[in-house]
Amino acid sequence: MATPTDMAPSTQRQTSPIQLPAWWPAVIALLFAFGVLVFGIYRVHMRPDEGYAFTNYQWSFERSITRLAFEDNQAQLWGTNIWVWQRLVGTHEVPMRVNSILWSMLSLAITYQIARNWFKERGANPHRRRDKGRLIGTFAIILLAVNAFFFTYALEMRMYALATLTSVLSMHFFSLWLQKRKWHLALMYGLTVPLMLYTHYYLGFIVIVQIIYFVLRHGLNWRLWLQALGAALLAIIVWSPGAIIIYHQFSRIDFGDAGGLKIPTSPTNMQTVNELVRVVTNGYGFIFIPLMLLALWRWWQRGGFWLAMLWGVGVPALVLLVNTQSTIFTQRYVSFLMVGLGLVFAAGLAALPRRVGWVALIIIVPLCYNTVTSHIIGRVPLRDIYTPMGQVAEDDDLILVDHGPDHFLYEMMERYLPAYMMDDSLVYDVEDTVGHRRVWHITNEFLTLPVKDRFNALIEDRVRMYEPPGSDCNRWWCYRAQLLVGPPQEEATLFGDQIGFRGVDVESITEDTITLHLWWKNPDAVERDYSISVQMLDSNGALVAQTDGPITSYFNGGEQVATINMIPNLIYVDVRTLDVSEVPPGTYTLELIVYWWEDNTRLVLPDGSDHVVMTSVTIGE
Repeated sequence: MATPTDMAPSTQRQTSPIQLPAWWPAVIALLFAFGVLVFGIYRVHMRPDEGYAFTNYQWSFERSITRLAFEDNQAQLWGTNIWVWQRLVGTHEVPMRVNSILWSMLSLAITYQIARNWFKERGANPHRRRDKGRLIGTFAIILLAVNAFFFTYALEMRMYALATLTSVLSMHFFSLWLQKRKWHLALMYGLTVPLMLYTHYYLGFIVIVQIIYFVLRHGLNWRLWLQALGAALLAIIVWSPGAIIIYHQFSRIDFGDAGGLKIPTSPTNMQTVNELVRVVTNGYGFIFIPLMLLALWRWWQRGGFWLAMLWGVGVPALVLLVNTQSTIFTQRYVSFLMVGLGLVFAAGLAALPRRVGWVALIIIVPLCYNTVTSHIIGRVPLRDIYTPMGQVAEDDDLILVDHGPDHFLYEMMERYLPAYMMDDSLVYDVEDTVGHRRVWHITNEFLTLPVKDRFNALIEDRVRMYEPPGSDCNRWWCYRAQLLVGPPQEEATLFGDQIGFRGVDVESITEDTITLHLWWKNPDAVERDYSISVQMLDSNGALVAQTDGPITSYFNGGEQVATINMIPNLIYVDVRTLDVSEVPPGTYTLELIVYWWEDNTRLVLPDGSDHVVMTSVTIGE
């Protein structure tokens, strides 16, 4: 007999597993990209053009934008953005790069939407989790985050991140318009054209490839032609003030003999092409070129694929073609092409079986991340030079600026060196360093003979005590900063007419140790291997701490130097550490003795004494 429970309809609901939204991988990819860019802020260094982000916008808004329009050759939108941003967050390097990161993150988010639209599977349920468009969008975000070209200009404190965003917006609305053929989308696309041109004039090449694509694929559609004319008319109206400004700017630009701008440009040849390929592939052309070919094999029938190819390959090809007649090509001016190539590379990965594609991505990402800054050449790590200089410097240091006038270098010193080092500490003639113990020698021409001569004059009675980690001369750049320090005493105190003591520096005092630098310079060779003793005496003359032995050199890893092996007229810095862990607090006297260790006979001084009172120290107070 059935029970009431058996006959009642089931009221228990079946629980189903939680379904994550189909776009969750894209969110993870965006967070990954954000982390890469934020942690990459201190992996890049400023270049001179980035200094304009500070100097050109220090004035009132009216003056800054007027100077930009009539005394420069740059478009206006980025200048307006950076003027406002500086008033909100200041002019430190980090928030200035964050501004570019925010624009870059918007670019990546819209790139995901572009991939969904350009590569979605026909007839597929738009909510399917395995939709290829979503996969390509996710892959593109990750690949672009670790791409050397995108990474560099996503962090650049110039207009390039904003230029990339405007090109992404333009491509997005351009493709939506052609797909849906609506007037409002045509007009939205028309607005993106002056938006690009108000950001960077080279974005006009994007418009050219869009026109080429439109004519080749939709040239017989008169309805689209009518909408295109409406979009063009709107673009012309909005751009008309910019056209007046650019006409004025071009009338002031100094063109070179070859018919191009007098800026560092590259000729159209195989070397230029190879350098561009190297940076857009992080040097892994053997990985990314096959991915491009795989994408061509899989997606060659898709209009979106060819639009991405025109974006990533057609734009630089067109610029390089124009470059044969007028020298206009430099890599940074076409940095916006990377989004198109990123979509193509991602499409190649997505052409692989899904798991294989993810495995390949997991292999590619660390390879690219490891080399993401290795393609940023020619940038001197001034921050990594000046910041340690400020940490090591003392109040009476001088800085011998051994290079020509350079506003950017001076600005960087002002930014990263302590204020006191900029107040009467900069000198430009080696004669101005006479009588100063501590002199910083900085130069970007370290290998030239005049600079070598001035360096040798500085080091005649000084030793090189410190060089910041970023200081170097290599095939990409040269900038050396070296701290040269002379002995505390101008004249030597001679022990036994042989061993010349030039003074002491108390480097540090802690609860357990006292570290000293003893300076030595002998006029002649020494006949014996004498021992050197540093003794610490209390107020009653009682010995409380002592260290004996040969010179422990500050240089060469603490190598010990016997007095008999000391080279005449060469400065030695002897590092001594006294153990004071058992010494009670108080003030103590430090004395110096040189003696023959076999019979403890002390060398005497010219005044007949057998020791030097170096200094007094206080511990525990």
